[in-house]
Amino acid sequence: MYENYKNDISVTWNNDWIREFESPWSIFEKLKYANVATANDIFLLLGPPQVKKSKYGVGKFHRNLITLEGIDDTLVKKILGIELKNILYKN
Repeated sequence: MYENYKNDISVTWNNDWIREFESPWSIFEKLKYANVATANDIFLLLGPPQVKKSKYGVGKFHRNLITLEGIDDTLVKKILGIELKNILYKN
């Protein structure tokens, strides 16, 4: 499904929606709400290749919000214009 987007990914997002000390999960929830998406949609959109290719879907390992293992920093920066890990570790 997401392979069709390649370089033309468009999502509804505004960096002004991020508040000081906000968790990555809260940011994902706002992204989900603004784009009528599910958690799996977010991981398939922003996840690294091993998440996108998994036969078994997005597991608990990928949903770790401390390490953000299931999120590709480059894609987050490209699509949302934020450095999520910097926000996480700055707080």
